[in-house]
Amino acid sequence: MTQKPKSAIANAGSGIVRAIGDLLLLLLMLGAAGGGGYWFGTIQRMAPVQMVGPGTPGAKPAAPNTVTTKPGDSKPETAEEEQQPEETVTVTPVPAATKKHGKKFWIASSGSDYIGYSIKVNVNDQDVDNFFAPGKAVDITRLLKKGDNSITFNAQELEEKFNAHKGDDSKKLVLNLISGPTISENYKPSDVVLSYQRNAAQTENNTQTMKFTKSN
Repeated sequence: MTQKPKSAIANAGSGIVRAIGDLLLLLLMLGAAGGGGYWFGTIQRMAPVQMVGPGTPGAKPAAPNTVTTKPGDSKPETAEEEQQPEETVTVTPVPAATKKHGKKFWIASSGSDYIGYSIKVNVNDQDVDNFFAPGKAVDITRLLKKGDNSITFNAQELEEKFNAHKGDDSKKLVLNLISGPTISENYKPSDVVLSYQRNAAQTENNTQTMKFTKSN
């Protein structure tokens, strides 16, 4: 029998080894590719679902309450909020309650000028004002109370130069306490609650207190 040379046997053995090595390398590459695909698929399943435009093949419709954001938005919007129209609120103004005003009380001066007197008025121990000429009206409503009230007139004689009608008792300065719905120069005699006067013929100081009752 003819024997093969040792070099041929060695070459055959090394070829088998290379073939086995190539096979192992191929198996490793296939395993690595399979493992990479499995890992990539797992990561994709764990990743959040990305919204795509309507009509994309295979895309599923978004859930009704899916929250979507846009670049630059500071607040997410839901699909329901995007579809809801703006609500219009109509406010009907409520008429203000009509305030009922009671009667007004005021002191009005009338008569002649320069009769030589200044008359100071005090209501319920509170000073009101000084009167020395006609045409003045002062509201005293806030100083009055329900029931009994007092008003004091303190007339002080002035210097002779302030009496242009000396000795004429027809020249008078009259102070009337008047009651009515509004303060006015035009009032009826029936609106006068009480009255005080001094004339140019009088030359002495005088103080007089009068009482009156306020019903409401």
